[in-house]
This record gives sequence, structure tokens and C-alpha cells, in this order.
Amino acid sequence: MNSGILVWDSPSACPSNFQNSVLWRDAGLESNKSTVSIPRLVEENATTLRSRYLEWVYELGEQKINEISVVESLKMQSGLSYWWLTQLSEKQNINLSPGINDAIKLMAFEMWAEDETLNSVTLSSNNKLLVACLQSWCESKGIPFLWVKNNVITNSVSFARRTYKLLPNVLQALGYLGHYLYRYWCLCGVGVKKWKESKAELTFFSYFLNLDEKKAKLGQFQSAYWGELPTELKDQRIGSNWLHRYVDHTMVSSPREAKTLIESFNDNKNSNQAHVMLESFLSLKLVFNAMLVWVRLIFLTRNFEKSLSKVNSKGLWLWPLFRDDWKSSRLGSRAIMILVTDGLMRASMRGLPEQSLGVYLYEQQPWELSLIHAWKAAGHGSIVGSQHATMLFWDLRYYHHFRNYSSCENGSLPMPDNLAVNGPVTEKICLDSGYPASKLVEVEALRYLTSKIDDEAESRVGWTVGSEIRLLVLTDYSPQATQSQLLQLENSLQYFGHPISILVKPHPNFMVNSLDYPALKFVVTMRPIAELLEQCNVVFCSAMTSAAVEVYLAGLPLVTAKPNDSLNLSPLREIESARFASTPCELHSEIMDALNTSITKDKREDFYIIDPTLSRWKTLLRKYLTAVVIR
Repeated sequence: MNSGILVWDSPSACPSNFQNSVLWRDAGLESNKSTVSIPRLVEENATTLRSRYLEWVYELGEQKINEISVVESLKMQSGLSYWWLTQLSEKQNINLSPGINDAIKLMAFEMWAEDETLNSVTLSSNNKLLVACLQSWCESKGIPFLWVKNNVITNSVSFARRTYKLLPNVLQALGYLGHYLYRYWCLCGVGVKKWKESKAELTFFSYFLNLDEKKAKLGQFQSAYWGELPTELKDQRIGSNWLHRYVDHTMVSSPREAKTLIESFNDNKNSNQAHVMLESFLSLKLVFNAMLVWVRLIFLTRNFEKSLSKVNSKGLWLWPLFRDDWKSSRLGSRAIMILVTDGLMRASMRGLPEQSLGVYLYEQQPWELSLIHAWKAAGHGSIVGSQHATMLFWDLRYYHHFRNYSSCENGSLPMPDNLAVNGPVTEKICLDSGYPASKLVEVEALRYLTSKIDDEAESRVGWTVGSEIRLLVLTDYSPQATQSQLLQLENSLQYFGHPISILVKPHPNFMVNSLDYPALKFVVTMRPIAELLEQCNVVFCSAMTSAAVEVYLAGLPLVTAKPNDSLNLSPLREIESARFASTPCELHSEIMDALNTSITKDKREDFYIIDPTLSRWKTLLRKYLTAVVIR
């Protein structure tokens, strides 16, 4: 038997010919003297590891280039530092920057290895970037290192996608820009006249998503993101402006359909609202200026990587995991689109009459930072981020190193004047992460005030041994996560000895086709969750959906998918009774245990602020809208 350690990065079973094994993906096993689960170590040291990663990103931004920090060096003519818009600063580890998860696992491995004597390290993995990082660490410690490729078959990629990826980044970016302009040019000028002539002093920034379909057909705007707030403002004759970001979904499947809806909302004389899309401000001049900034950026940063790659985390070299993120932020389609979006934000803010208050959906995406900077540069009043769903511990977009929050230097991190949090759980998360307490303000959870789910009800459809399992499946907006979840369910059916019927409610951003899963018999539905919970006795949620909290608070048996190669992104991560499944066998086991276990749950008020009168939102609006009376 080999006396060294085997680092096993594969979904298949780990071989037993090593004395000690380190499982890079599998969180299902308890760590012992011979087997160590890295995902478990990550969870056991979560706060320390997250802080360490945020510190590494902070140090990247502070790295000197010709005696000037990266943040300062990337300051654009507008005064906003492009650094905050890069993938490195965004930290989107859900589906954009997979290297983040491996970086955090490497940190956990390094912490564990400090107390171990390692004779050699053998890594079984197809991830060449991980190989480079772990090999570098072993060499720095004088530990013999061996890389062995595993036999796992990777997902196939279409010929068109492979061809596109083979193109130089600059050509990819230009191609993407051309496609974007072809698709979105129809929105040019839509609603702009009403926007510029608006008498309102309150502006909202939102996604064109989660619309009330029945009201939309009548020319009335209502979105689940904002609950009854737009109706309340309309009833009190308080004008409002709305800038929307288009997202493909089932109800509005093209920009042309969005154009029709925006025009119908603006034609509604009773709404006292002005609606535009972000692309309403497109122009050839704007696109040309964005391309000029992009070309300057490419030349400015041509030698940055040499300095950035030197930044390590306590001797741990992580740069190979992020080289492509940096390249994409400089050269790729993402770079040019971020600059176009930044230009659109500045154009929209210049054309808007002076505002007292702006409110936007808070997710810490690059467009939000462009918005904050453009809003303040245009001389408008205060701007508030509205935290509209759950704030996940491992969704790193939401977090920055604490020194970023306190910096007042020119080009520093754009921050809202207030962050409106929707409950005590989120408020605690923000405070624990170092977010300034003085900037936090509590408001009602608009998305959940109108929920028809009865929190006091027991499981709607009881289950006894031998009876039918009625399973509701709530999927994700990510195609990869949804496919993984449904394949996990499909492969688990062999373990069930009971009849089972399945309802699947897809995320509106990604529809599910039952023909893609021939061995999995299910019915797709878009009915409200509240109605569906009345018909099921157990729920299987995707890894990160906020709907998991709704199901948990409703008191139904719940199992959450947990991909074994990612971090735990569930909003129920810290709930002791929460159930997670990484494999088909685990899924069957957890579902059966959930059906046979009495349920203990928290009250809705423990998660969200619930007050149908919107007293906190009204207080916030009164603070800034001094020229109107809010009852």
C-alpha cells in the first residue's frame, strides 16, 4: 500500500490502494485518520476560509503596478475603477468563476496539511489548473508530487461552441457585440421621451422578470421582486420611474416582446409611472466610445498579469485558477459588454431629471456598481440597494474585504447609501461579514408578503408506508445545475420501492423539457408554489434556490441538492435539520427519512420582516422623498 496521500478529484469512488486519501469532492463521508473530506473541512472552517479568500482578492486590487495600485491604475475617465467590474472582483463562483471553489478548497487542504507529515502527494484529476497550484505548493514544501489523469468523461460541447471558443478573445468579443446589437437595437429610444419628461423623484432599477402576467396584459406593471409596493405608490399618486434589465424568460422571450410591454405600461395613464429598458439608451456613439475604452484597457493592462500572478495567499499560489478570468475581463466578450453597460448607465442617468431616491435590486453584479457611480456622478440624491431574496454565505458576490467598506479614496468600491435588508437573518450575515452597521436599514420582505403559503399547516398530503410519494421538484436558473439535479433524481428512482409521482416547477429563466429525461416521468408546471405545496408530501430543491426557505417555513419535508464539486450554496446551510443529497443513493435515503421524520421549523418572522402595511418601506421613502406625503 502506498504510504503517501492520494488527492482524489473525481465523482467516482476513491480507490483504496493508498494509506491516506483526500476527497476533493465527496462531502458524504466523515473525515477519519485515513480519509479526509475537503468539502467537510471547508464547512468546518467556512468563516476563516471565506475571509482569507476575500483578503487575497483585496490584495490583488492593492497590488502595485509602477507604484500605483491596480484599483487606481484601472480608473476610467468617469472616475469609476474598472477593477470593480472584473471577474476577479465580482467573485461569481456560482457559474462564472469555478476556480474560486478550488481556491477555497486549496486553502482548506493547506490548513489541514499544516498538522500532517506528507511523504508524497498524488493528485488524480483532469483539472490542469488545480494541478499547477497543488504542484507549486508541494514544490515549495519539498514534497514529491505526482499527477495522474482520471478516466472521467467530461460533458460534450457542441461543434459551434467549440469553434467559437477557438477564436481569439477579441474576435469572440466583437462577434458577441454584433449579436447583442442585432438583438437589442429594437429597444432603442423605447420610453426615453417619457423618462426625460418625468416629474417623479423616485426611480427603481429592476430585472424585467417575475411579472404578473394577467396584469401585464392589461398594461399594468407588477413584479414579484417588488410585491405590492408599486401598487401602493400608484394608489397614493406617487410617481415613479422604472429602468429594467431584460432577461430571457417564458413570459417575455425576446426584446421585441419587452418593447411591446414597456409601451403598454407607459400608455397606462393611471399608473403615474415611466418605464424604459437599459437598452433604450443605445446609440452608435455610445458603442463606439465603449470600444475605444476597451482598446485602451487592453493596452493599459498588457503587463498587469506579471504583477497580479505574484500575489499568493500565505504562500499558496492561486493565479492559474484565475488566469482565464483575468483574460476574459480584459479581452473577452464580457469586457466589452461591461463597458457598453457602463455607458448605458451613464446615458440613462444623464437623461433623467434630478431624483431624490433610487432603489435597485442588490446582488452585487457589475451593472449595479456602474449604476451607483453613474447615479452619483449625475448629481442625483441617495441610492438604496434592496436585498430582495436570501443572502447566501458562499455566494461571494455579496462580500468584500472589510477594508474595502471603509476606504474613502477616489476610485474606491461604489456602495449604496443604505442597504435595505429584508429580515434578521440577512442583517446578521451582513454584520458578521463586516458591512457597516450604519448603512443597514430594515424593510419588509416584499417578495414574501403576498405568499399564500400557510406556515402553520402541517404536511398537505400525508404519507404512510406503501402510499404514493408525491414529489415536487424546484429547479434552478442555471442550466447545468438543473440538469445535474434532474439526472440525480432520475438515477435515484431505482432505489424507490414505492409509487412516486413527480411535478417539476422550473425557474422562469430556464425551462425544463420532459423529453430530455426519458427515464424520468414528470409533469412540468408553472403554477404558484403555494398551490403546488397543497398537492405534495415532499420537495426536492435545487442547490441555491430561495424557494427552499419558503418550503421549510411551510413545514414540508424538504431535501436540497448539493453538487459534490461545489460549495454549499443553500439558504438553509446553517439549519441543523436541513437535509442535503449529493448522490442518487443519498437522495433516496434523505427523501425517505424526511417523510418519516416529524418536522420542526422556525417562524416566518425569524427569516423575514412581515408587515403588509409596509411601514418600514414607507419610513424609508419618507426619509428621502420630502416633497410628497406618504400615508
